[in-house]
Amino acid sequence: MKKSLRLFALALLLPVFASCGDATSPEEEGITGTYTLQTVSNNPLPAVLEEGQYGPVMAHTILLTLREGGVFTTDEMYQAQSGDRAVKITQEKTGTWQRNGDTVSFSQIQREYTGDWVFSDESQHLLFLYEEGTSTYVAQLGEGGLTLTFNEQELTWVFAR
Repeated sequence: MKKSLRLFALALLLPVFASCGDATSPEEEGITGTYTLQTVSNNPLPAVLEEGQYGPVMAHTILLTLREGGVFTTDEMYQAQSGDRAVKITQEKTGTWQRNGDTVSFSQIQREYTGDWVFSDESQHLLFLYEEGTSTYVAQLGEGGLTLTFNEQELTWVFAR
């Protein structure tokens, strides 16, 4: 009888122990995954972000991946135009994220683009000016966690899974 009770108790507790290893926190549940930039200020991609000194800077592709444990990564591709020359710029970023209800905060230590760039005819390179710093962004979750909307630098960035 005692052996049967112990087996019964073990059978009841086994699912509890088995579920402990892979659980995500309530803040992460349902929103981890890869989001793709869809529009910038209601404009489809490629979208003009700013008019630089020598022509437009455009966003082509941005992938934002939220991972369990509060870590995010981005893969970004932009294009800067100088006359008849187009230069593609790619960059990757990492940082941390935290959910609070329908708001997701992102923080990253990065080299921050200052908004200035120069095209050198001699070297055929596009030079960007950066400053070191910590950037913090806030996004709103929408459609049950399927979209993230950022309002930054007078632009609205909409990502979707």
